[in-house]
Amino acid sequence: MVVGDKDVVTGKDIAGLKTELEQKKINFDYQEYPGLNHEMDVWRPAYAAFVQKLFK
Repeated sequence: MVVGDKDVVTGKDIAGLKTELEQKKINFDYQEYPGLNHEMDVWRPAYAAFVQKLFK
């Protein structure tokens, strides 16, 4: 799960999902990109990292 810390589109939803997953002790990856919004500068590196994990 990735989000820009200034994301006003999905930021609150992601924060709520993160809290719920933590409460239920569900393992997940989370990364917050400082100073970024809901934009490609968040998704591009997140996608690259995901694909690397997928094909490990």
